[in-house]
Amino acid sequence: MRRSFAILSAVLMAVPIPASASTFLSFNGSTGVFGNDLTDSPMFSDTIDLGALPVGWMISATISSTYQDGLQGEQDIDFTGVTLNGQAFDIGSSGQNEFRFINNAVAQGTTNLFQISGTSGTNSSYSGTINVAPVPEPATWMMLICGFGMIAMALRRSWRKAGEVLQAV
Repeated sequence: MRRSFAILSAVLMAVPIPASASTFLSFNGSTGVFGNDLTDSPMFSDTIDLGALPVGWMISATISSTYQDGLQGEQDIDFTGVTLNGQAFDIGSSGQNEFRFINNAVAQGTTNLFQISGTSGTNSSYSGTINVAPVPEPATWMMLICGFGMIAMALRRSWRKAGEVLQAV
């Protein structure tokens, strides 16, 4: 009985068991990384929730994957769709180096979702980065414009004084 159990255990340890997909997100509210290690299915569809962000904040993100020469069947990922809150990512490149990006997408408030789908090899992965920034409010723009106006007034006043000194000489 012991011998049968030992043989069965050895056989089970020798048989590779595919790991399940492991989607991850590490996000601190302004920057982060996300991705997935795809090992169990030739087709995938992932949803990654960024959580609540203030409405109107701007989100920029990239996603990429690559495979080594000769390992296309194992490591290749072909993205069929990558969106953030329904807005499609732009295609940077496809083929051996898949790369997509989105710039200045608007945060939706309570739910901000990445939808990522495609086909993958048996040992492939993708990863991405995200950056979130607030859009300046109108009061901030007004303060900036007033600051430039005050600088212009100070320069004009100094030019007048310089002109008066030249005329006196």
